[in-house]
Amino acid sequence: MPKKKRLNRVRCSSCNKIVGHDSSLKTIEKCPECHSGKKKKGTKKTAAGGFAATKKGPCLDLPKQYRNYSFRSGWEMNFARVLVAQKREWTYERVSFTFTTSPTTGKPYRWKPWVYIPDFHDLKSGILWEVKGYLRSEDRSKMKRFKANYPEEFKMLKAVVGRGNKKAKAFYSQMGIPMVFYEDLRDEYKDKVNWV
Repeated sequence: MPKKKRLNRVRCSSCNKIVGHDSSLKTIEKCPECHSGKKKKGTKKTAAGGFAATKKGPCLDLPKQYRNYSFRSGWEMNFARVLVAQKREWTYERVSFTFTTSPTTGKPYRWKPWVYIPDFHDLKSGILWEVKGYLRSEDRSKMKRFKANYPEEFKMLKAVVGRGNKKAKAFYSQMGIPMVFYEDLRDEYKDKVNWV
């Protein structure tokens, strides 16, 4: 019977708290709590619950001008690394589009969402990037309202989705949004950037 590879306890170098387990990593520079300066309340079990929590927050291996962004997922962090490797200038969640009235009926929208904020904005080309690991019904509504209210800006939208996410692929195809597959980016850039 082959031996399982032993996982290291990953500790925060600031507070020495165990934040997860990984085979290649022993420490991280700062856990999300140390970086934000706020200590979360909870039991030891919940504090060390999942290694995924360490993927959220700032990405300290990015150039200095991008370190103040707090990412929501590891996918977004990796895509930010890809944009840096491509030598693009970009912002993260800095452009917003509001929806007040329906362009077809002229009546105000009665339910959320009222705002759409793309994940990344390429400053030179104007491309808006949406990184989606999981597509919810609210996300579908945002895309439909964005297309109806901002048709010119909608043409600049591209999505990064997982190859196995059939619902997202079908929806983005139906909406006419060009897609890039996360797995293709990983295969191309995992040796060139610090892919997590």
